[in-house]
Amino acid sequence: MTEELAKAWFSKADRDIKTAKDELATVAPATDCVCFHCQQAVEKYFKGYLVMKKATFDRSHDLEYLKSLCANFNAAFSSLDIGDLTSYAVEVRYPETAYEPSFEEASTALRLAEGVKASVLQYISRTAG
Repeated sequence: MTEELAKAWFSKADRDIKTAKDELATVAPATDCVCFHCQQAVEKYFKGYLVMKKATFDRSHDLEYLKSLCANFNAAFSSLDIGDLTSYAVEVRYPETAYEPSFEEASTALRLAEGVKASVLQYISRTAG
């Protein structure tokens, strides 16, 4: 059950990355949506990892918090670059903040999310083997 739930988290994260990548490739990408999906992907990769480790965690969009919990199981998480992805959990979603990231910012967010994905999958394969 634990492994199945973790895989479900990773599958959802993969779809967030796909959505971000597909949107970024359009003529006039909605960069706020790209950044939001990148934040969501990283959040889900971290939560999937924590589920695999049977760890408990609070409901949170704070990637630094989630990363620190993951680092309790693998210190390599501490050096993962997540930039300022946490801010995209809320900052770009509501009209009160009215923040529109640049194309470069959205590209960076996607690069960071793909980097986290690669690292988490690598960390899992090392412990599974």
